[in-house]
Amino acid sequence: MSDDAEMAEYRLQRTYLGRPCEVYFFGTWTGYSHPVTPRQPLRYREALSRRAFYKAYLTQAQFGTAFVLFKKQMYKRTSVELHVPLASNGTAERYFIVLHEGDSVMAGKEIAPQEAVDVEEYLYARFPSSVDALKRVELVQIDGWYSYEYFYNDEGGFVKGVLESERRTTVLEPGQEPREFIKEQ
Repeated sequence: MSDDAEMAEYRLQRTYLGRPCEVYFFGTWTGYSHPVTPRQPLRYREALSRRAFYKAYLTQAQFGTAFVLFKKQMYKRTSVELHVPLASNGTAERYFIVLHEGDSVMAGKEIAPQEAVDVEEYLYARFPSSVDALKRVELVQIDGWYSYEYFYNDEGGFVKGVLESERRTTVLEPGQEPREFIKEQ
C-alpha cells in the first residue's frame, strides 16, 4: 500500500469556517498549553468504533499549515431491534441516517463511514462472517463534546484559544487570565 493510500484512511477533506481543511482522527492528546498535541492517530473507521475520539482540523494559512480546531466527540451506543440485510456487495459494515417515528427508530439513507464521523447520530450494522442479515443494530448518538478553536496572527503566532463545551466557553489569550462564560441551560 502506498503512503498516500494509507494516509487517506487517516484524514478526510472538510470545510471549516468556509476554508478547506484536512481532518485527522486521534485517540487522545497531551500538553498543558494550547494548542494541544494530538496523540494516537486513528483511521476514521477506527474512530467510529470507539466511545470517543478527537478530530483535528488543519488548514492552510499565510504562514503555512494552521491547526484551527480540535474537537472531542463522545458517543452513547444502544442496541436496537432493526432488521438490516447484508449489502449486495458483501460489505461487512453498514451505516445509516437515523429516522425517528414517535419512539421508533428506522434506517434512513445509507451513508459512508466518512459521512458518519460528522452526523449527530447514525445506525451501525456490523455483519459477522456468514451472516446475511441482522435483527439488532447499534444506535450511535453523540453524548457529549468539547472543542478547542485556535487563532493565529499572520506570522503564525498563537493569539487566542476558545475552549467550548455544552456548558461553558473559555477564552484563552497569551498573557491574560482565562475568561469563562457559562451557557444558560
